[in-house]
Amino acid sequence: MTGSAPTRILPATYPAAPPVHSAVLEEEPSVLPALRPANRSIADPRVPESSRVCGRCGGPVGRSIAGQPGRADGYCPSCGTPYSYSIKLHRGDVVAGQYEVNFCLARGGLGWVYKARDRNLGGREVALKGLVNSRDTQAAEAAVKENHFLTTIEHSNIVRIFNVVTHEDGETGELTNYTVMDFVHGWPLRALLQENSPAIEGGLLVENVIGYGQEILKALIYLHDEGLLYCDMKPDNVIHGERGLKLIDMGGVRRIGAQGLFRPAEDGWR
Repeated sequence: MTGSAPTRILPATYPAAPPVHSAVLEEEPSVLPALRPANRSIADPRVPESSRVCGRCGGPVGRSIAGQPGRADGYCPSCGTPYSYSIKLHRGDVVAGQYEVNFCLARGGLGWVYKARDRNLGGREVALKGLVNSRDTQAAEAAVKENHFLTTIEHSNIVRIFNVVTHEDGETGELTNYTVMDFVHGWPLRALLQENSPAIEGGLLVENVIGYGQEILKALIYLHDEGLLYCDMKPDNVIHGERGLKLIDMGGVRRIGAQGLFRPAEDGWR
């Protein structure tokens, strides 16, 4: 109506949600499905060309030209920074004189993950995580800071990290840091969501989905109690192992209230 004052729409207010504690989730045991034995080795571990970028300028590297496949190792055509997206460890390699590599398990956000056995602990199975682009110095620095921070996290639903070692490449002399963590023998939740999943027969039941939610919440509540947020929650980062559910790949963790992605030094972690 002409001459009338404009209507003001006030922001809606909602009562604060009560805090959720782990004890609440423990009242009812989680119902998880029985899975088939897992085989998580990668037959042909390669980084897709679309995911290959320069660690310095962010430009594309290792791309196909004139029908020829891109090189996994080389130099950025824009700034000349060296890059390397080929795997660095193979079956039989020994890291830090202690960890004997079995095979490549997976590729995470920053690094290749290998299954290995600890020669000093009777062949105990472990997982080793190194950088995908081993010549990305910024990622290497961030990974070292992340490793030292992650050794302080301990929860039954979060993969345990217990060592950080350095390995020298026998051919190039290049030094790479590897995070040593518990090997979780099982299936990522992504595999359970596939049609005709190799992990499970007959699909998931409603109570299974609820059970997974309960176990994931226990890990998230622990992190929240430590003042942390997990910002990379997806089916690939949760594994249903022989001892229950494990949250993996902690590179997406940041402190509550921090701006941007998690950076240990910037957020006060040493």
